Amino acid sequence: MLWQFTNQSQVFGFLAAAFVCCSQNTPAWAQNDNHQAERQITIGDLSGRTDIRELAIPTRVGRIAVAASGNGKPFEIVNLTPQILELLYESSFPLDRNNPNKIAYKFYETERALISALILEEVDFAVLENEVSASEVSQSNSHFLPYPFSTEPNAVKLIVYNQRNAILRTTKVRVALAYGINHEHIVKKIILGGKADIARGPFDEKSPLYNPGMESYKFNPKIAITLLSEAGWTDTDGDGILDKGGAPFRINLSYQKGLSIDEEISRQVKINLIKIGVDVIPRPLPKSRINEQLASGEFDAVLMDYTFENNVESLQAFFSMDGEKNCMG
Repeated sequence: MLWQFTNQSQVFGFLAAAFVCCSQNTPAWAQNDNHQAERQITIGDLSGRTDIRELAIPTRVGRIAVAASGNGKPFEIVNLTPQILELLYESSFPLDRNNPNKIAYKFYETERALISALILEEVDFAVLENEVSASEVSQSNSHFLPYPFSTEPNAVKLIVYNQRNAILRTTKVRVALAYGINHEHIVKKIILGGKADIARGPFDEKSPLYNPGMESYKFNPKIAITLLSEAGWTDTDGDGILDKGGAPFRINLSYQKGLSIDEEISRQVKINLIKIGVDVIPRPLPKSRINEQLASGEFDAVLMDYTFENNVESLQAFFSMDGEKNCMG
């Protein structure tokens, strides 16, 4: 059972005005002498959103994975720590004078720290998912130009449950969790002021594979409690947490560290589910750790972003028992 909603809203990118608004005859390198000498661009990102092992750089010969092995890469990693990744292009790679020859990624623990880095011009570019955060940056530093852009089709936020976990193994329990979460409240109050839709399945309404007949689970705590009771979960000791066979209904919910939207969603899920006797413990983690959890199967539940392609193969990869991207067991 997945809990998900499409995000059809806008995501905001920020560019330094000195980078996008200079004259055609002036080299377009922002903010200090070191940048101008090295033709460096600095990108701000969140450690909870980006796993360096998945990072790819767009070039004129296509997207190239930063962590790829072999001698075909036009750049080399000259500095790598948990806080910064620096790439330097090979001198033999054909670059125009107006292209950067060095790219630095700075990783921040929280969205607040990333916002501060933008305001203080420590970075040249960053992507923010929260429109309120985008407004704060643009009002605090006129050197930055906010640029809204739409997310990809079939992009969803969803909770995946690990069905290897004895607590989450039965369908009735997972359906109960779906009924126990107030999705409409999350979309209207947390996700960009309602600029998102609750998904019925993995495809947007505009997709040729969209199925309007799929069942939806509207918020109904009474049904959730009934289903859990039928599955054998009751509060035998009166502590407010359901239990079965002496074990409490307690699960960890991992989410992308530093993303304010994911933090708010996780908090709301905890608030909703404790009312039906389910104890959820939100755990903010770096994206690399989340990927390791999903690959190893060592998790209870994960709030994550995923984009489905408009084909059956994408469904098979994610949902089939032997699908290469099936992490749910």
